[in-house]
Amino acid sequence: MLLNKIAIKKILKDDVKSAVFEALKLINAQSLFTKSNMNILIKPNLLMPKNPERAVTTHPAVIKAVIQWIKQFHPKKIIVAESSGTNTRGLTEKAFNECGVRAVCEEEGIDWIPFEKTKLKFYKVKRPLVLKKFPASILLEEVDLIVNIPKIKTHRQ
Repeated sequence: MLLNKIAIKKILKDDVKSAVFEALKLINAQSLFTKSNMNILIKPNLLMPKNPERAVTTHPAVIKAVIQWIKQFHPKKIIVAESSGTNTRGLTEKAFNECGVRAVCEEEGIDWIPFEKTKLKFYKVKRPLVLKKFPASILLEEVDLIVNIPKIKTHRQ
């Protein structure tokens, strides 16, 4: 099931959790949790290893709030997975560390996985314009729901 709703909420630094919870309520995200014991994949934006205050990646406080919100639905497993923006070996793991996401995952007792450490599968594109198939992690087939937490950027200073 695709959820095509987006909530954008202004967050004060000391009020991340309640702002995230309110944003998820605004889009009725709880309706996606149709059963208990779901396997959930959280996909943040960890483009590169940068301090969270540099506003390049999804802030770990937002990821932590999403994890805590999901936990109220008693999932079987929550995984945070991502792949950095380049093919540089070890960069995603470095991003998990420097962005503070690994610490959040360990604090919350959930797994964190660089996508490049998983097996790939090629998927066919139904009506291709250019690519007839593309590679993606088989981890995507092992979860019931993917929660994408992007980082909105303007790419301007």
